[in-house]
Amino acid sequence: IANGATLSGYLRFDRGRIMHGEIWRLLSFIFVPMEGHVLLLLVSLCFYWLVGSQLQNEWGTFRFTLFYAAGILGSVVSGFITGYATSYYLNMSLILAMAIIRPNMLLRVNGLFEVRIKWLALFSLVMLILPLLQSRGWQQPVALIAALINVLLFFMDGLVKQFKEAYRRYM
Repeated sequence: IANGATLSGYLRFDRGRIMHGEIWRLLSFIFVPMEGHVLLLLVSLCFYWLVGSQLQNEWGTFRFTLFYAAGILGSVVSGFITGYATSYYLNMSLILAMAIIRPNMLLRVNGLFEVRIKWLALFSLVMLILPLLQSRGWQQPVALIAALINVLLFFMDGLVKQFKEAYRRYM
């Protein structure tokens, strides 16, 4: 690749370059790995594959594809608004969706320990929100809100029913 540019540099979301015709960036940014160690990348890809497979088994291929496509669309829209788009929040929304569907599902990590998906989702949500509270920019909060809106779109009816049922039992 010329001039020291990396392959991921040609795939990342770049609003200016998209406006100048590099339209592949509208989808290719989804495949750009997060910065960090290769082992962490492999572990996270395996985890997202597991969660995605579970959601696809629960919902079916069409609804899962619609969920992920809506998340991509939300990421692209927030990217055009802010100039910043990443697949990180979209992939984290998979964990939240799985926690809503099967909150007590156990994940076994290398035989060392087990964790329920609801606790992992809560921890992930806290780890997403804390840095945003310290952030001075507005790009990351908009990207997170786009991912959370996607989750709400798919689960609003069920969540409203759960809250009404809990309120009815409490009263």
